[in-house]
Amino acid sequence: MKKDNHTIREYTVSVQETNPFNRIHFYRLMDYAQDCDGIDSARLNMKSVNIRKENMVWILLSLAYRFDDRFPVADDKLIVDTWSRGTRGIRFFRDNRYYRNVLDDAHCFGAMSSEWILASLDEHMPIRPSHICDTEEYNRIADPTVGYLKKVPNLKPLPDDADVYKMLRYTAHFGDLDLNNHFHNTHYARLAIDAAVRYLSVDPSSVELVIRTFHITFIKEVLYGDELIVCVSPDPLNDNLLRMEGRMGKAGEPSFRADLTYSLISHKS
Repeated sequence: MKKDNHTIREYTVSVQETNPFNRIHFYRLMDYAQDCDGIDSARLNMKSVNIRKENMVWILLSLAYRFDDRFPVADDKLIVDTWSRGTRGIRFFRDNRYYRNVLDDAHCFGAMSSEWILASLDEHMPIRPSHICDTEEYNRIADPTVGYLKKVPNLKPLPDDADVYKMLRYTAHFGDLDLNNHFHNTHYARLAIDAAVRYLSVDPSSVELVIRTFHITFIKEVLYGDELIVCVSPDPLNDNLLRMEGRMGKAGEPSFRADLTYSLISHKS
C-alpha cells in the first residue's frame, strides 16, 4: 500500500495518553497525525520551520474526521498515512488515513481531510502557493485521492433561535501555544470534546463517548491570556449531533465552530 507520494509512520500508543477506557485521546491522535504531516511537508520542502525563514506561516482553515471503528489502545501501533492532495487557488489540501496495528483496509479505522493556506508571518495575509513553490510540479507529485471529503465546508453560525449552553471557560496558557505563538489547533478539539462531555453529563468512569465524525472550522486565532467560552448546541434534527462554538471572552467573537457526531457506550457492570 505504500506510495512514493505518501508518508507513513507508526506511533506506539502509551498508557499516559489514553482515556479511562484505555483508548488514545482524540487530541493525541491529532498530534501524531500532524507530526506525520510535518514529515511529509519536509519531503515537499514546506516544513513550518523552513517557511518561517521566508516570513511565512501555515494557517489551518478546517479539519474533518470520520471514524469507522474504535481508537487504538495502549501499546497498539497507530499508523498514520498522510499525503498532499495538491493546491487549488490559494488553498493546500492534505488528507490522512489511520490504521490500528496493520496497514491494510481491514484495520483502517478513520480518515481526515484538511484545508490550509500560507500567510505572511506578521500580518497573516494570504500568500499564493506559487510564491514559494512550483505549483505545477507540486501538484504533479501530489496524490489527488480524497481521504474523507473533497471539500471541507465552512461551518455556519448557530441559528439565532438555537438552544445554546455555555459549558466551558478556558484561558490560553503558555503550554497551549504553538510555533506561531497561537493556541494550538489540537487544543481547540480537546476543549470541544470536554465541553461535549460536560453537556452530556457523561460519567467518564462508566460511559464512553465514541467520536464518529468531528469537523472544525477555525475563524479567529486565540493568543496567550485570551479567554475562550465554549458553547454547545444540540441539533434539533439529530440526537447524536452537537454543534459547538468557541467565543472570545467578553466580545463574544467566534474563534472556532465544530460539529461532533457521537455515540455513547455504557461500561456499567
